[in-house]
Amino acid sequence: MMNESLLVYVVHGHADRALANQARSHLDDCGLRNFISLDLDYPDDAEQTRETIEKCDVVIALCSKSFARSHNVFFEVATAWRAGKRIIPVLTADTTIADVHPILEGDKPVLSFPAFIQMPREAFDAFVG
Repeated sequence: MMNESLLVYVVHGHADRALANQARSHLDDCGLRNFISLDLDYPDDAEQTRETIEKCDVVIALCSKSFARSHNVFFEVATAWRAGKRIIPVLTADTTIADVHPILEGDKPVLSFPAFIQMPREAFDAFVG
């Protein structure tokens, strides 16, 4: 059963804008409302970023080498974690879960980027539960 009101936030490093846009395109194709970091005025408006993340149901973390080095990403992931949001790590080809922030390690399900952008809407809904 599709959750029509599901809102997804995509966290990514600045070097991964093309991947973030691919993720957005896939989420749009699946009929999912979404935000990516580029939609916000961060770092000029950290409060707007926090409020947006808190409104979202799920956070997709596009994990790459750039992601692991970004202070902006740390702020967004920490905000999602503090808000109790479901965070789903999506690993790019150059990354393993050990390369990313410890908040993302543990029992969280992890997807590869190719698996994520090929996932049909029904499978995404089931995955996020």
